[in-house]
Amino acid sequence: MTASTLVDPSASLVDKGLAVFDLASPVSSGEIRAGARAVEGAVDRIGDARRGARSGNGNPYNGPVSEDIVVVDRNGNAIPVRQGEDIASSPNGDFQQVRSSEGRPTGDRMDRAGHPRQSDPAAQAPHGHRVRSDGSQVTRSDGNPHLPIRDEP
Repeated sequence: MTASTLVDPSASLVDKGLAVFDLASPVSSGEIRAGARAVEGAVDRIGDARRGARSGNGNPYNGPVSEDIVVVDRNGNAIPVRQGEDIASSPNGDFQQVRSSEGRPTGDRMDRAGHPRQSDPAAQAPHGHRVRSDGSQVTRSDGNPHLPIRDEP
């Protein structure tokens, strides 16, 4: 268990509690109280998230979102998602495509695996694509639409 378990929304309360105690070794009474407060705070945040989920969707991997959000992947790449849009993703997350409220690709996507068969080195490497609100592609200074992304944390 690591400190990242504490902020992982999919981690169970038990895992979060164990992570708190794993971080505090040897465990003092003050650390136990601090751990209890952290778990209590996590429970409060989970309750808030559940209440929010009833009033709208904030997870684009579970369908269209109810408000504009920004998703940040494990490497720090930000993917803006507008109200009514969702994200289709490959099982391993290497490919992520923002879809409109009609289910059509918006043009905003991340291709972490790249396209090894293309001749353009920028296309072969991990890259992303962005589209402006007017529909035009965001490009690099040389006009290339394959935008660099962070491939490692």
